[in-house]
Amino acid sequence: MQKIQIILCCLLVLIPTTVFSLEYQAGVFLDEQLILENNYFNATSGRFNQSDPFNMIVISPNLYVSAGNQLRLYLLSDLYWTHYWDSLEEDELDAEFVNAYITFCHKKLTSDVGIQSFTLGKGHIMASNEPGITIQYQSTHTLSCTLEAARIINTSPIVSTTIGYQAGFSENLSLFGVWFQDNDNGFADMLNYQDQALMNRWLFARNPYLWLLNQADLLNFTKSQGDLFWYGISSDIFLGDFYLSGIMMIETGSGSVTLEYPDRVWEFTLSSYLVDVDLNYNFTDSFSAGTFIFIIGGMKNREKDIHAFIAPMPRHDRTSIFFSQRFSDQIEDDFLSRGGIYWAGVVSPGIKINYYQTEKLRSSITLAVFFPEDTPSDSRSWYGWEADTNVFYTIQEKDTLYCEFGLFRHGDFYQYQGKTPDPATKFTIGIHTFF
Repeated sequence: MQKIQIILCCLLVLIPTTVFSLEYQAGVFLDEQLILENNYFNATSGRFNQSDPFNMIVISPNLYVSAGNQLRLYLLSDLYWTHYWDSLEEDELDAEFVNAYITFCHKKLTSDVGIQSFTLGKGHIMASNEPGITIQYQSTHTLSCTLEAARIINTSPIVSTTIGYQAGFSENLSLFGVWFQDNDNGFADMLNYQDQALMNRWLFARNPYLWLLNQADLLNFTKSQGDLFWYGISSDIFLGDFYLSGIMMIETGSGSVTLEYPDRVWEFTLSSYLVDVDLNYNFTDSFSAGTFIFIIGGMKNREKDIHAFIAPMPRHDRTSIFFSQRFSDQIEDDFLSRGGIYWAGVVSPGIKINYYQTEKLRSSITLAVFFPEDTPSDSRSWYGWEADTNVFYTIQEKDTLYCEFGLFRHGDFYQYQGKTPDPATKFTIGIHTFF
């Protein structure tokens, strides 16, 4: 299968222009980056001492074919090679179709069928390219209804419905609801892995009442099933000279997990919420600044067992280290959570500054502080703070150099035997080009 994918990807680049009688456009994206990460969490040692510098090269041939206004085809493939400099891991070489879908248009109805990008709940619920279908009905010039359905984590279905209202240019309001069903023991994998990676080390030892089950039950989950539901509202609107972008949602659900030993089934219910809001102001054409607040936590309902926000494939991109899947050492292809489940929740206020020195040179700085939404104790009152700097320079219209640096300093939440881990850092330098 892997060889077939590589051959298909190469054909997208090599196929001659005379083959097509339809309108089409072909190209290749190339991205090369060197990433240096230090003092990330090591699931094996239970300490923040993981340092794996690696080099990644991604070649992405793409093809767009149009048959008039009613039928379109889009293909995008990734051929990527990853080399780890200081690790015993072998180099990774793989290929996959990132996008492979057909678009049908008929009057007010548009449908995409195939492997495509899904960003449900602005990515906080799911941000991934998966096989599925998207149907959008444009009722009026400003009002639309969208249905999205995908298959994720092998065979688990996820379905989203959205009613959107376009208030103006770059202004949107929407109401949405999402349903996910665990058909692949995702809850069991997530609970097992969360204990190995973080919970037993950093949370259970501080406050056992925040954990879900007795410690003797850990690492024994074999099967699971259940349903998760999200309901919310998102907006992107102007408030005078300020631009407000945000999303608020609540999560409910229920399910069960089977323990291998002792052999019993534990049924659970869920109640949690998420708020992500930022407010930006343009001082000049080249300088803007804004503030944001990101909160995930549990609804204070004593009848519910889990008070943590759980999502199948989330992307929390407020900062590059604390919210990254590698910092909590999640494996995105195998587990329910990709971006980390924070059982004590997260409250993160921050600021972001953007500066466009010239048309070719732009930069940004982000500062954020992280607190548990449900503080385990007075002596474990905050996760830490992070500073990120990004610089982008456009050499030509299609070539961009970029450099990113992030620093995360741990707070007392991670303190162990009177000490906190050394600061985690991430440095990335790379080039992105299209031809």
